[in-house]
Amino acid sequence: MPALFLINVTYILVRKGLSRIKIWDDTAVLFISFISTFLIVVLSKMNNNDLYIPILRTIYLFFFYQFGYMYKTTFERLLTKCNAIIYILGLICINVVLILIDKNFSGHLIFRMMFINQRIITHVITGITGILLILKLSELLIPLLGENELINYISNHTYDIMQHHIFVIFCINLLLFKLSNIINLPNFHSNLFRENIYYRYVPVYTKVAMQISSFLYAAISIAIILLLRYFYDKIKYKIFINAEQSKNTRKI
Repeated sequence: MPALFLINVTYILVRKGLSRIKIWDDTAVLFISFISTFLIVVLSKMNNNDLYIPILRTIYLFFFYQFGYMYKTTFERLLTKCNAIIYILGLICINVVLILIDKNFSGHLIFRMMFINQRIITHVITGITGILLILKLSELLIPLLGENELINYISNHTYDIMQHHIFVIFCINLLLFKLSNIINLPNFHSNLFRENIYYRYVPVYTKVAMQISSFLYAAISIAIILLLRYFYDKIKYKIFINAEQSKNTRKI
């Protein structure tokens, strides 16, 4: 959330500022920001001081923000004309080549700027190919799911999910913590629950059990958030209708 806020504000200020003095060019900014992502990867490997993380992360994300803007305004109408099979196979082939070049290019931007990749190009390129793949798959699913009410309801409330999911997961763990005092919950670690907001309860420590646990936490938290949002909208609508009716009555 803070990262999304910072990149939104930074992008708007930079774009408006450079546009006022008439030196903003979308293609040039895309190229410069693309180069800057590699520099940020290098700087992050050299110095990962907590004070610099918001700045480094914002500069790193600037390219992807500009890429998204240009995708919507320019690239989308060109890429939608491509053959879907060739398009997807092409992206897969690029990632296979990247894996052969650099077998470990994982990383994350949450608390620290961590890039495990050995070559600076691999992390950025996989970010681009990942975005393009998801967009193409979404495009292909529109005829099947475009009118699905549940899918559309989820997509229209992704901000609510992103904003509240950590708190809801904490509430789930709090419930499990209270239950652990009444019934035996195998391998529930009260200390981890108190110390780590990202703690996930796993009854049996196997890879499959951990994956199932992560899926259940995600599914249950999303379901709770959407239900709360649904009832919130219903209550808000009723209050609005009652206020309008009361207002009309007073006019009469």
